[in-house]
Amino acid sequence: MVKLVLWTVISMITLDAGINRSFGTLENGLKPSQLTRYFDYGRSTESKLLRIIGSENANAANIAKAGWYQPVLNVVGVNAKPQVYMYGMSFSNHIGQIIAQETEDFGVQLYAGPGAPLNHSYAYYLRHRPYHKKGDVVILGILASSIPHINTMAHMTSSFEAPATHLYPRYSLDSNDDLIEKKISIYSLNEFREAMQNKERWLSVKNRLSVGDSFYNDVVFSADFADKSTYLSVFRRAWAAKQQQNTTNKYHDHKGFKNTDRMIEVTQKLVSEFALKARQDGVVPMVILFNNRGFGDHLFSILKSVLTKRKIPYYSTHHNFPSTQLSNFLPDGHFKPEVDHLIALAVMKKINKFRQEKRYEGSL
Repeated sequence: MVKLVLWTVISMITLDAGINRSFGTLENGLKPSQLTRYFDYGRSTESKLLRIIGSENANAANIAKAGWYQPVLNVVGVNAKPQVYMYGMSFSNHIGQIIAQETEDFGVQLYAGPGAPLNHSYAYYLRHRPYHKKGDVVILGILASSIPHINTMAHMTSSFEAPATHLYPRYSLDSNDDLIEKKISIYSLNEFREAMQNKERWLSVKNRLSVGDSFYNDVVFSADFADKSTYLSVFRRAWAAKQQQNTTNKYHDHKGFKNTDRMIEVTQKLVSEFALKARQDGVVPMVILFNNRGFGDHLFSILKSVLTKRKIPYYSTHHNFPSTQLSNFLPDGHFKPEVDHLIALAVMKKINKFRQEKRYEGSL
């Protein structure tokens, strides 16, 4: 019996080492097999980050470059067109690209991050605020599924299988209901790479995430001996999925969003502050609510009151393209191109209407 157990253990270790050697490591510049990708999904977040950042930006993976703040395209000259600035994620980028093709009345500038939550978009807007001019339109795209991630400070804590590197602030409310910003001061992939290569600084980053990011979990984040085992990586992948779902459940269920950590109040405050600041600058504020699969009209429900009270121009996809109608969506979760086109036309119509009405004048 002892021999049987011993040979079983030896066989498992040998098989584990063989699989790991044959399929277990992704390398930049090579097209990985499906099995290699499968086993890599269970590697720690740190392990994935070390691979995707590369030795320099030239050989970094595209996802490592995504989401970092980019400088605004400053439009100057007496004949310069008004600009539409859109801050969001792939959903908002799809709409902006169509609008740019459909009109020559104004320019369209798109700034986004992978699955970017509202706090990322709001911080991006603030960074560009000095460049917005009277009569421009500034749009925040808000994705329903990213609302729980308003409690994060980085994409890498809430996306275990395909983490990006960019960081952004997390906002909370003080006793006077004013916004408090907590952030890690790393603003580029170069700075991020330098931080990872400095043991003391990287430990500080992880400590900040463990305290300030509700989705951070050291078991799935930190690299350890399990990264060398395909068996343990598969188990970690399952654990990570469970942990992420458990955290999401604190903020959302089938009934809608919960006010855990005052999340709903923070969301409402960010939208309200965005519109207030935009109008102070003579800019038209607008919000697009993307109600994606599994979220019904939950996003609209938590923002309806502030949009109405503050008279903030908005477009919500749940009216014409409900998330419960699966024919509106592609298998990857995005809207179908024909739906994107109809949304873009409706948004463009609203933009023209709001600009003509000078919605940027006055206060909230």
